[in-house]
Amino acid sequence: MKSYKGNSINRTIALAMLVFVLATLKAHAGEVPVLKVQRVSDADLALIQGKYFGANLLVGVRVDLVSNWRAPEGGMMQGIASVQMQRSDTGTMQFSIHTSAAASGASDGSTPTAAANRIASGAESMSASGLTQVTQLAGDHNAAVNLAEINFVPTLGSVSGFNGNHYASAAQGGYSTEVRFASNGISMALQGPNGSAMQRIGENDGVMQAARVAGDNQAASNTLTLQIQTSSVSEDLQRQWGVQNALSGLRGLPR
Repeated sequence: MKSYKGNSINRTIALAMLVFVLATLKAHAGEVPVLKVQRVSDADLALIQGKYFGANLLVGVRVDLVSNWRAPEGGMMQGIASVQMQRSDTGTMQFSIHTSAAASGASDGSTPTAAANRIASGAESMSASGLTQVTQLAGDHNAAVNLAEINFVPTLGSVSGFNGNHYASAAQGGYSTEVRFASNGISMALQGPNGSAMQRIGENDGVMQAARVAGDNQAASNTLTLQIQTSSVSEDLQRQWGVQNALSGLRGLPR
């Protein structure tokens, strides 16, 4: 499996945009994830053309968004949004979506307040084409991660647990999570007493990941994973293309 991460994947993120334009439409909550990936070269990315990757067919695309937040007093937030398009054996496209949201307050039942003298603002209002990642930290001993990853895989993940819901929300003890599919893409927002985490896909044909922390000992993460499924072209299909090309050539001959 090949994968690519970072903030220079604008060309291939367009595949994720395609999912939402055509559609118009369980990750476990934990600490900031540690992921190991193998970089995909620009030469590999350049092979993606339309519905092909080199000599292979692009037969499926999946996008998973996961945002997590952990606070020292036990508060937590998590949002998950997934969309998958895959070509069936009959050639039709199968479309599946999933959303979930979770939020819980402090372990002792108290409602935390915003930390004094900790200010971070403005990330939510930023907008740009391509992939934009913003991290703002005001405080001590905080951790925040924005990660975008591309994987070329032989098989996409299972959709057996997908619920088909376009919207999910949860709120408790000053923490709230909202996940939404809309006609122009996906939005995910986590809001707590000491900051926020958000992801957006589709606005201005771009992807936005932002983590804003104004407190101490907070942990936040935004992860976007794009899986691209490819399949080799069968000999029968190659022969069919050969016949079609030959017929196209004959049409251009003088009669």
